[in-house]
Amino acid sequence: MKNITKLVLLTLTLSLLLAGCNLGGNQTQSDELIQAIADYAVKLTVQASEIDLLKQALTESPDACPTCVVCPTTTPCPVNTPCPVCPTVAPEPTPTATKGIPVGTASISGKLIYPSDHIPPQRVIAFEVKTGYYYWVRTATGNASYTISNLPAGTYKVVSYKISESPTGLKAGYTPFAACNFTCAEDHSLIEFELKEGEHKTGIDPIDWYAPEDVDWPDEP
Repeated sequence: MKNITKLVLLTLTLSLLLAGCNLGGNQTQSDELIQAIADYAVKLTVQASEIDLLKQALTESPDACPTCVVCPTTTPCPVNTPCPVCPTVAPEPTPTATKGIPVGTASISGKLIYPSDHIPPQRVIAFEVKTGYYYWVRTATGNASYTISNLPAGTYKVVSYKISESPTGLKAGYTPFAACNFTCAEDHSLIEFELKEGEHKTGIDPIDWYAPEDVDWPDEP
């Protein structure tokens, strides 16, 4: 802006000198020259003002040209975690016979008790008297009955053994004392009964837990 002001002043000075030099000459030409120089000076002044305004605008708005904002990238969806393996349900116990012995189509069933406020798990065994083979089934805690299937025809006696760590050796038999529901004289001998092929006997209840320790019953095999 200062340089343009100097240029305007210089132009005006020249115009005055020219006007002085032409005092004796053509007045009309002198006037026209002075007017042209004055117009040119005005034009320079206007341009200088516009340049100053432009500089001021740039100074007041340093961020006139904003930078582009980087768009965020999308986060990939997490991969589904594999489902945990569901626990398998333990199968119900099935009647089991000693290995290599014959099976049949007969069965027996009866009730279970225990002289306490709960019925522990038990192993109920049907012994075939003549062959020495035995067939058994395990029951769960709280079971009040049992069934042994696939028995061949024969003569049997039944003993139930308590399944627990302590006390050990506890057993109950199907005896006359159990058969009369403890209402008759105490007879703790095991009842032997006949079972025919295809027959199903009920009421075979090994519930006599009151036999003396030296009773002649088979130990749990």
